[in-house]
Amino acid sequence: LSLLQAGLPVATVADADSELANAVADGGFGMNVLPGQSTELAAALLQMARDSDLVRQLREHTQWVQRFSATLVLPQFAEQLDELVNGKTRPASMVGKREPSGV
Repeated sequence: LSLLQAGLPVATVADADSELANAVADGGFGMNVLPGQSTELAAALLQMARDSDLVRQLREHTQWVQRFSATLVLPQFAEQLDELVNGKTRPASMVGKREPSGV
């Protein structure tokens, strides 16, 4: 996340159905390569190194990380904790719920 906060696109190596690969695809801030695909990883890195328009487009999407800012996430987390502690929400109702930022 710190790379994204700095406005830098990323190249990742992750399974296609992983949370990381999904985040990269949803956020549009980088390129993901499947594990064991070293040639594809090298090609992705070269493409990012040579294609300034691509890097500019990816950089524009690094704002995706702002949904994890403490000023947004912590109040939502505190509210959920308060609901759990005060019995307003049963823990079972939280199961399967996406995290507070909606990601």
